[in-house]
Amino acid sequence: MAAWLNPRRFQSARKCYLQLSCQHRHQLHTSNCNAQKMYELRTYSIQPAEFGNFLKLTQEQFHLRTAHSKLLGYWTSELGGLNQVVHIWEYDTFQHRTNVRKALADDPQWISNYISIMMKKLVQQDNVVMFPLPWYPIQSSNQQGGVYELQSISSSASKYSNLETNVKKTVSSQNNDSSKLIGIWKTEHGPLDTMFLLWRFNDLDERHNIKKNSKDSIAELGDYYDALI
Repeated sequence: MAAWLNPRRFQSARKCYLQLSCQHRHQLHTSNCNAQKMYELRTYSIQPAEFGNFLKLTQEQFHLRTAHSKLLGYWTSELGGLNQVVHIWEYDTFQHRTNVRKALADDPQWISNYISIMMKKLVQQDNVVMFPLPWYPIQSSNQQGGVYELQSISSSASKYSNLETNVKKTVSSQNNDSSKLIGIWKTEHGPLDTMFLLWRFNDLDERHNIKKNSKDSIAELGDYYDALI
């Protein structure tokens, strides 16, 4: 996945935001108390013929959305799913999310300038509510550009504790400057007994070489594995 939007600058004037987006200055938010936070992972599938128009609309109007709550990151897919965007939002509690959703529904600019137009371009929407694992704080990424991989790995409920233990060991051996683990979460609503891991690489070739030379593979630890790049 390619980092596409800069969440730290959405609160600024639209002109500044557009300039940063065009220059690909992408950064991820980090949370100082992420163990108490909850996160919502949203995946939107867009009509292929409308994908460019969707991105243009989002680039111009998405500051209306980030005025209401904190965006961890926003990406476009390259491999594993075409014409998709993925975004992760941070909330304090479930009630906080409910309040934000109500405020959005009552925001006339958000509805008229974005939602009413964007919904016509969608094919499908999916979301997952998840919490960061307490042993791995969410990391910041101040590097520009790069390639991100979102991994999902799941197991049966009876095997989950072993899965988490094995993932923790594997992550410690793979996490470095070349393959940086941004965050790791367990689902609360959505697919159960599932973990999501978000990695950053400098480029696809670097990712390929790291995976090829790695002795441990996260893909082999669970009953089901998937990845979106």
